[in-house]
Amino acid sequence: MGSLVFADVKKLVIDKNSAEGQFLDLVNLEGDAARKTALLEQFLTMFPKVDPMVVAWVYGELQERYRKAAAWDKALGAGEKILAIEPDNIEVARLNWRIAETKKDAELVKRWSEETEKIAERIVKAPLPEDPEAMKAAEERAAYARQFVVNTDYEDYMRAIQTKDPAQRIAALEEFGKKSPQNPYAEQIEVATFLAWKEIGDLDKTLASAEKVLARNPNREDALLFVAEINFRRKREPQRTLGLAQKFIERIAMAPKPDELSDQDWTRSKNRNLALAYFIIGGIHAQSAQWSATDKAYRAALPFATDDQLRANLLYQLGWANYQMHAALEAIKFYRMCAAIPGPLQDQATKNVAAVKSEYNVP
Repeated sequence: MGSLVFADVKKLVIDKNSAEGQFLDLVNLEGDAARKTALLEQFLTMFPKVDPMVVAWVYGELQERYRKAAAWDKALGAGEKILAIEPDNIEVARLNWRIAETKKDAELVKRWSEETEKIAERIVKAPLPEDPEAMKAAEERAAYARQFVVNTDYEDYMRAIQTKDPAQRIAALEEFGKKSPQNPYAEQIEVATFLAWKEIGDLDKTLASAEKVLARNPNREDALLFVAEINFRRKREPQRTLGLAQKFIERIAMAPKPDELSDQDWTRSKNRNLALAYFIIGGIHAQSAQWSATDKAYRAALPFATDDQLRANLLYQLGWANYQMHAALEAIKFYRMCAAIPGPLQDQATKNVAAVKSEYNVP
């Protein structure tokens, strides 16, 4: 008794002496594509009780032919018929997904992407068979499924993180996390969420996100400075805030330039943030009347302070710190420099110059 072997992944074998085998032999010999498609459709009508694996093979042939002929709905229908027989056929589900994308049907794309992911997860979790030949095939399918899960996660992650609107970006990242809780992008998602809340301007949610970032990566520079700044403004945890600002200064010295920034923009950003970090340190020392440390921090901030009002504030605080240390000439110098900058501190700095000169009999 002979048999027909078709060049399918599953190497379908059918008795060529049976009516089904003889019919498929004729189909295999047919050269005209349209005629071949019609014969395959006819086979399903003529042999409704044939082995389901043969039916799946025929539908597989039809699905590919429908796809090439741009008969999208028929191709999708053929794929569904196969999956009713072989529910873990990830290749067929993936093909239906691609066809849905070609149709530009968002609802179908969602349906088939989700179905393909479910199949991939089932394959990855399924135990391997004991038969050596079957085990090899199962391992290959599992490897494909694992790679598919990784690739799908990456594509979904990139779509979420590239969402322009920050509120929608946060929602997309949360949805991605729920859908793929074991994804390898947890750290990137936390950072992206922190930056999105910062873009929105919600201080409390940005602070909570920054704390999550630091819990995972205590060296993340922008999170260090943000938490330090908000804590300083709210007069919370002064010792921790001091440590955060100092750590930021240490880290920023070795931080690489972000690709999206020019050298000039990167230098400007670093200088602005260094001025803020030193200002925070000086302010915390001032709160505890540690005037020498206050003076040192504010002096360190001055070279980085390009904003006139921040510079005026630093000079004013330096004047006050040196006055507290009884360094009258230094206090007068800083107050004078502050008074030379137009702004809300100008008049008071001028008055302070006169007051210190009078108190210390400085001409």
